[in-house]
Amino acid sequence: AIQYIIDQVNPEKVIRPPEEVHIEGGDVMLWNDYIFVGTYREADYANYIVARTNMEGVAFLEKTFPHK
Repeated sequence: AIQYIIDQVNPEKVIRPPEEVHIEGGDVMLWNDYIFVGTYREADYANYIVARTNMEGVAFLEKTFPHK
């Protein structure tokens, strides 16, 4: 649904996470220099069909935005 918007952005500035990374937009809140992320931390994450940010997503955000 947002592909039209992404197509308007310089491709060099589009960040695409690896396939194992799940980031749910509703789980992420930006506030000044902070990124707040709601996540599911239990080991059985793969057993559920959920749209939640997983721990791989949290690690990806930490690596991609180290100063946040």
